[in-house]
Amino acid sequence: VGLEEVGERESARGEEEAVDEMEVMAFCGGSGLPARQCVRRRAPACARLRSERNTERGAGVAVSARQKPKSPTRARTAAVSPSSAPTSLPPLPQQQQQQKRRRPVMESRGNSQLRAPEAALPLVVTPPVRRISWDTLSNKPHRNVVSYNLQLKTMCKSGDLDGMLELLRDMQSCGAHPDLMSYATVLHCCRKVGATDKAAEILRDMRRSGIQPDQRIFTRMLSVYRHAKPPRVHEAYNILQEMRRSPAPLSTLSCNMVLEACANRREVMLGLQVYGLMKEYNVKANEKTFDAMARLYINVRMFDEAIEMYNLMVRSGIQLSTAAYTQMIYALSQKGRHDECFVTFEEMISVGLAPLLSTYNILITAAACACNFAKAER
Repeated sequence: VGLEEVGERESARGEEEAVDEMEVMAFCGGSGLPARQCVRRRAPACARLRSERNTERGAGVAVSARQKPKSPTRARTAAVSPSSAPTSLPPLPQQQQQQKRRRPVMESRGNSQLRAPEAALPLVVTPPVRRISWDTLSNKPHRNVVSYNLQLKTMCKSGDLDGMLELLRDMQSCGAHPDLMSYATVLHCCRKVGATDKAAEILRDMRRSGIQPDQRIFTRMLSVYRHAKPPRVHEAYNILQEMRRSPAPLSTLSCNMVLEACANRREVMLGLQVYGLMKEYNVKANEKTFDAMARLYINVRMFDEAIEMYNLMVRSGIQLSTAAYTQMIYALSQKGRHDECFVTFEEMISVGLAPLLSTYNILITAAACACNFAKAER
């Protein structure tokens, strides 16, 4: 019986201490602080509350051991009743008391209790911009092909072809074999500086090293031959034939570059062969294709074929450019069809294209040849 009585007393004391702690929180007036901080700030009032509890606990000891102690509900009611609570405590609404009685979330760390930290906002850190120093990178003992290609691209922008060729030799000596991107970058630099012979030599070295050119390499070589002074039409046509035999398909861009070279060199037969290859392999013709063929006909004074090419361009649904309209007006004037020149000029104005100075010169010449001085003055 003695042990049961001691246990009941300890449980009652724990419940009363919990009630004391909630009363301290109600006394703080909704400050939102933990109970221990409220005790330190309201020490006098807390002392009075605890003394009253000790007095009630001492009076309860005189009760017989067999008497049943007060229930926790009655003790809680007596603790918060207006007669037992000090007059200085401000009354709070019931809903606010229930909110304030909720104990704050605690996190135990050892012997002390700390308030749980709030969720921190994500911190976005912008990484610093890393700038590559090729002098530092070139001194590293181990380099891969990607780093060499980046250096080749940087040297290509400055047109340092000799430095690029030396870097290719360094790649081969170090075991980092150049790939298609490396050779394509060097060929692009050859086109910029006009080194046509160097480009052909690089293509031969690439084939000797066991690398088969793809469509990108063929296109770069065609660009080199197209921009040569003068354009190397036969070499470009040989590259086009090699593309036809290789897995790399013929493209509109590659055929257009050969046609432009043929137009500049007045190679009508080669131009017709290229145009026939486009039809054979179903390569789609665009505005540059028809314009190159028309200029080719005009350069060899085949004006009827040039006019027919422009008419085919219109029937294909391609809008003529200002240069194309000017070339067509020139071909019509050379054939003596002066009235059609002015009709074409009116059509050009109606679609919203601004005429060139050469366009007006051709119209004035056509009006003078037709002895139509009123139109020439207009």
